[in-house]
Amino acid sequence: MKKIFTFAAVAAVVLSSCAKIETVKVVSENEAINFGVYVPNSLTKAGSDNVLTNTELRSTGFGVFAAYSPNGPYDSSSSKMDFMWNQPVEYSASAWSYSPVKYWPNQTGTDAVSTPVDVLSFFAYAPFVDPANNGTFSPAETGGITGITANTKEGDPKVSYVCDPAHPVDLCWGVVETDGNWATAANGSPNTVVAGKPYLNLVKPQGTPKVKFLFKHALAKLVVDVKTLEAGAGTSNIGVDNGTTGKADGTRIFIKSLTINGTDIYNSGTLNLNNTTENTPLWEVANDATAGTEFVVDITSNTKLYNNTDPSTVTWDEDGWVSATKPGVTSTAVELYSGMAIPAVVKNSTSSSAALTSVNIVYDVITKDDRLEKGLSVIENNITKTISTTGFDALQAGYVYTLHLQLGMKTVDVDADITGWDESTYETDVDLPLNN
Repeated sequence: MKKIFTFAAVAAVVLSSCAKIETVKVVSENEAINFGVYVPNSLTKAGSDNVLTNTELRSTGFGVFAAYSPNGPYDSSSSKMDFMWNQPVEYSASAWSYSPVKYWPNQTGTDAVSTPVDVLSFFAYAPFVDPANNGTFSPAETGGITGITANTKEGDPKVSYVCDPAHPVDLCWGVVETDGNWATAANGSPNTVVAGKPYLNLVKPQGTPKVKFLFKHALAKLVVDVKTLEAGAGTSNIGVDNGTTGKADGTRIFIKSLTINGTDIYNSGTLNLNNTTENTPLWEVANDATAGTEFVVDITSNTKLYNNTDPSTVTWDEDGWVSATKPGVTSTAVELYSGMAIPAVVKNSTSSSAALTSVNIVYDVITKDDRLEKGLSVIENNITKTISTTGFDALQAGYVYTLHLQLGMKTVDVDADITGWDESTYETDVDLPLNN
């Protein structure tokens, strides 16, 4: 790596017996590289308790990779992240900073310095994670991020990710915000950048402009909530308690399993930070990776809604099923799941988009009835329904895809919508068959 320094060149001119000495000072200003961040919307981790707002981003920071090309330009296959490698950029004293501070190369093609042009290329991701062994780590520690390109590897910087429901994170990558000239170079030429792509081939600029990243969502977000129908037979009997003795009465609905079926569902992939299409994440999977056909939603941690007991062994739990303790599904929508999905991938030189095609839900309707042998009835419902809403057939990065499950005594409806972080919203109602 070329060191940046200030030097003085001394030329001596001797004429006859009289010596004249001329000192020519060539001073290059060693200007530090500064970073900035622009986030149009909050970066949202999966789960209502894990929201990464701008404030949280300032707490977690972001990581930067930078390649130094002494004669330019950047090469996506041979360049190395030899200028910065997973450099943490932190927020402190109302500014983003990092250490050790790096300086722009001075070779900018002017007669006073040199003919070759040195360029830098910058890539970024958020939130920052720090590997323990130069590139790989556990998703339990990092929220789904399982690795980054090693500092010895040539080519584009990449971030490996696994869709782990227990540790989901909203992975984002940094791009240029606005097309055109980022900043005029010291030699007077423009530093042309493309909005929605990384900063490539920057020549030392005039002044001290910031390399300002616009962070984009690299994943699609999937949310599932559930409630009973607001109207219908028996609805008023759902989730009530006795009222006089503090004991449970009426009917309880508990979910046993929830599976979302689809196509081209990959549970892991690698995000290439040098995306080739503007504002579109470049997800890659290995050639031998197999796409899944279902997305099993883990709801076992939600004990107020989940119960996978064999129906033949269920007994009425008067104390445990009081609405304040374990109400089961009620007329108030409760979030079952919130996680991430890889929206589209490149495999074998072709692209594919993940699609959600149908939902399968298995749930028990448990009704207290003292006239029955066990004092209750247990009806298991196993229903699959196609998702026909436009948009679910090709998941896009930066969108929230929400399935509203509505369970009732007469019917089961699946209501779906997509809430775009930056885009539009789609909704639908899907009628399901009668319960037994």
